[in-house]
Amino acid sequence: MWFFVSPFIIFGPDALEFLGNIKGERCFIVTDKNLEELGYVKILTDKLDQSERKYEIYNDVKPNPQEEDVLKGKEQCIAYAPNLIIALGGGSVIDTAKAIWAMYEFPEFVLDDLNVGNEQLYDIGKKSTMVAIPTTSGTGAETTWAMVLSRNEQDVWRKIGFSHKAVYPTFSILDPIFPAGMPKKLTVHTAFDTLAHSFETVVSSWRNEFSDALALKAITQSLRELQTDLAEPEAMLKSDELANPVFASADAKEGMRAFKEKRKAVFKGE
Repeated sequence: MWFFVSPFIIFGPDALEFLGNIKGERCFIVTDKNLEELGYVKILTDKLDQSERKYEIYNDVKPNPQEEDVLKGKEQCIAYAPNLIIALGGGSVIDTAKAIWAMYEFPEFVLDDLNVGNEQLYDIGKKSTMVAIPTTSGTGAETTWAMVLSRNEQDVWRKIGFSHKAVYPTFSILDPIFPAGMPKKLTVHTAFDTLAHSFETVVSSWRNEFSDALALKAITQSLRELQTDLAEPEAMLKSDELANPVFASADAKEGMRAFKEKRKAVFKGE
């Protein structure tokens, strides 16, 4: 049995305005220091100030986030006790925020409890709602239920995938104001990330009529944007969003990670 899960997706210019319709007076923002320096976090906090919401910022997320980053964020989140968790950033930030959200909802959990066999996680969302606001296109973290984090094992850093079908953002806000500021090189890289996800879906043994339709549209749109010098960041966000629902299984992500890391994939039938 297969099914797609997806957040409530809001996209297009001024999509950030929808934040005013989402309940939650105490907001916990997960982001990184670079985005603060670029002024992106201020764009978000200005919106929160307009509606007189309180907020606290956790900005210690790094590229390829480590287990310790999540645990530190978890403790800060528990201490603040928010009812709205907002992830503003790329895949590293959003994956970190998903893990923090899950362990805030279930404080007794450790990272290894974030697995597909944990039935308690289907009750996530009792304390808070999660909003993902991507600043890049391509990772798919804002719609998927996988979290890729780094763990030190015997002095070797390894990427570990954690996943559960219920741990995906409640809302995803795709506002082109954020990816519009990406350097061109990063924009191109994320476009190829979207293409890689889409092509893998088309040749997957799990392909079906629904996945083919979404993946082929994502491929067509991504190639068109690459040919037009990536003039429209909103179009790349849409291409990424088309590819993401069909790239949400843990095994699909494991296959791509194994290929990139030049190792044998370990599939779990998830």
